[in-house]
Amino acid sequence: YSIYNTLYKMNLKTGKSYVVKELDCFNIRSVKYYNQKLYIVIDEYAGTGGSYPYIECIDVDGNNQTRLGVGYSVTIANNKIYYIKQKAEKSSDTEVYPSMGIYSMDLAGQGEKKILSSSTVSKVVCDGASIFYRTDKGTYQMSLTGNNRKKILSASQSIIGYYDNMIYYESYNYKKQIGSLYAKNKKTGKVKKIATDIMQYV
Repeated sequence: YSIYNTLYKMNLKTGKSYVVKELDCFNIRSVKYYNQKLYIVIDEYAGTGGSYPYIECIDVDGNNQTRLGVGYSVTIANNKIYYIKQKAEKSSDTEVYPSMGIYSMDLAGQGEKKILSSSTVSKVVCDGASIFYRTDKGTYQMSLTGNNRKKILSASQSIIGYYDNMIYYESYNYKKQIGSLYAKNKKTGKVKKIATDIMQYV
């Protein structure tokens, strides 16, 4: 896991954490572990008004940091990285990164492939068989090739992740400005509330 620009590792039995490495960046947005490698998204600079989302691969000891692409919301399945690709542009004295849609690439950052064009997609989760993604109108499910799209969650519900046939999502209460965490069985459609008074940042 990360706090600001520092990678940490925790022993799940003892709960003890220690620093792996402090990276040369403003912060680390996310950390994904796959095939003995870490896949992270970093913001490289701060204070310019721009966002700098770079997808990178790094060893579990914090060494051999390699840049793979520009984007965020990384999820990994079937030896592929699924993510929201962003385009680097200059706007006066800042850099902006408009969303281009959902893309995939291999673990080395090669073989980039467009799956869905969208300027409003904000979250991507892949379970290895389907892609779940969120836009300003709700959360949708589609095949790995971008076909058979269907809406599965409303605009006030935001997918967080997928595990063991369960879709985890936040349902946001705009009046109270706080959310609740739910788990939905992908096969049966049964929904269970897990936690209240939460908020996720994508």
